[in-house]
Amino acid sequence: TFSRHNVLKLWSGVVNDLLSLGLKVLNPKFGTTGSEKISIRRLQLVLLKVALLLGCKVLVEAPFRAILPPRDEGCPWRIAFGSDAETRELECDALVGSDGENSAVARAAAFESSFTQFSKTIGITFNFEKSSNPEETGLKEFARARQYFRSWFSEVERDTGVSLENFVYFKDETHYFVMAASHYSLI
Repeated sequence: TFSRHNVLKLWSGVVNDLLSLGLKVLNPKFGTTGSEKISIRRLQLVLLKVALLLGCKVLVEAPFRAILPPRDEGCPWRIAFGSDAETRELECDALVGSDGENSAVARAAAFESSFTQFSKTIGITFNFEKSSNPEETGLKEFARARQYFRSWFSEVERDTGVSLENFVYFKDETHYFVMAASHYSLI
């Protein structure tokens, strides 16, 4: 399902790539807020449409099981997919694993992951329904980090008791807020 409403700020190279794939045709509202941001849900839908237009086969409700090596020299790689009751195979030229941090595809390909914790903060995300009333439309987006806005963050901490490392507000299909709060200030 395409239910992720988090909003991504895109790098200019990514914007150029998406525009060359027809993003403005598939999503005419892209870029109308003055910056290049898009909800994950909308991006997923655009990329699915592009894949379908390019003739990609999309399998729904087909869980990935394994990467299978070629049977003989010159034969293609394959994947196993499906349920325990019915596992099927599919030849493939490319495999994209977009199944998250604990990716079964990455594990099957023997990719190792590592984790480095830089701070003891807790990420908090909010998505609120967006309407088209003028007050909401006029809200200004922002992205602030403590190292650049020290006095603002100190004022927020003084007024609320919550110590934030960053605070972001973007608009797309929803009002999207994300912040990282120090764990000690939430207790």
